[in-house]
Amino acid sequence: MPVSRSTRIVGGVAVFGVAVTAAWEASSWPHVFVAPHLDLVLETMAGTASLLVAFLLFGRFRMERRLVDLALVCSLAMLGAAHLGYQVAPVVVADEGHTAFAAWAAMVSHVSAGLVFAAAAFVGDRTVRHRAAVEWGAACVVLLVLAGVGAALFAPPGAPEAARTSAGTVINLIGATAFFGVAFLFAERSRRADDGLLMWVAVATMLAAIGRLNYVIHPTLYTSGVGLGDVFRLADHVALVIGGMLEIRRLWRGLGAAAVAEERRRIARDWHDGVAQEFAFISRRSADLPPEVADAARRGLTDTRRAIAALREPGESGEDLATALRSAAERAARGTRAAVAVDLAPGLRLDAGEIEELARIVGEAVSNAIRHGGATQVSVSRQGRRIIVHDDGQGFDPQAVRPGSYGLAGMRERAARMGGNLELRSGPGGTEVEVVLP
Repeated sequence: MPVSRSTRIVGGVAVFGVAVTAAWEASSWPHVFVAPHLDLVLETMAGTASLLVAFLLFGRFRMERRLVDLALVCSLAMLGAAHLGYQVAPVVVADEGHTAFAAWAAMVSHVSAGLVFAAAAFVGDRTVRHRAAVEWGAACVVLLVLAGVGAALFAPPGAPEAARTSAGTVINLIGATAFFGVAFLFAERSRRADDGLLMWVAVATMLAAIGRLNYVIHPTLYTSGVGLGDVFRLADHVALVIGGMLEIRRLWRGLGAAAVAEERRRIARDWHDGVAQEFAFISRRSADLPPEVADAARRGLTDTRRAIAALREPGESGEDLATALRSAAERAARGTRAAVAVDLAPGLRLDAGEIEELARIVGEAVSNAIRHGGATQVSVSRQGRRIIVHDDGQGFDPQAVRPGSYGLAGMRERAARMGGNLELRSGPGGTEVEVVLP
């Protein structure tokens, strides 16, 4: 079974992290720097980044109601609150950072957040009601409070440094091992669901695993020292922020496409209730009209109905990709003797605007294959993020096509609007149009 692109990326991050760690250990540079102010800056950045990504993910949860998003929201919110509340606030407010209380409270909170984060990789694609956010949020708040209360009551005051260093080493070793496996689980989920955000979560998880490994070698997490582990920990938060920003861009594009789709449906309704009805009335009274006027009315009615159908293109009415492309292909072949087969594997997540663009490209490709290539068999299939239209027509010389050819230029422009490109291959055995998505 071939290794997926997401798994290769996460594996590459793992190899890179281990190589950097080995090179750092082999170097003659100091491996730990005592820099309380820099440590405070790193903790602040990590906490702020965690809360920011939790906020962005909560917006996605409200739209899609997926349990995996809710679990990630709660874990990142707990992590951010632990950073700012137990590691930054004591230093800023009372100049009492890295006390037994602060270290143990942060440690227990990090373990709790890590467990919830790891659980997100196993919850599947379940959806939950919005009320679940309140329940999970309350549970996370309780865990954070219990961590603080437990640290205040049971933190060993006699030998806090040695106790937390030993406990931290064990926790980081377990965390490094667990995060390593969880990263590949997120990568596989990203591949199955075609979820770009989960791909970044997988990368961030692997960076966190490498960071934990460095903390085992040099325990600087709950001290004023700064080492390579802190750099990897900051890198994993940066990866989460990048993934969250890209996801917000995708959601905004989806909202824009939805607004365009709604306007197109409004225009289609107006045409149906106005112009089309008038043409239909004239056609019904064609017996009282000159033949040329009656023919013009029928042509106008046909063109109006065709325009209404185009405005209501699949992808704007909530249809999935397979249904939209099948409808577009069958509509293009309507009235011909060509056989069209659409076989699309599930798992490709696209927004309504992207589905519409693909539907129009497929419709144009099928229409060209039948009307210009004389094809009798046309197939539409998917390979990864590639949509392929293949026909058995007579083919043509792609180099002979004028650069400004409207049909081909339109397909290329639609592919470019999605961030992809269109590839064309043709010969005596037929033509193949391939849309490569980003």
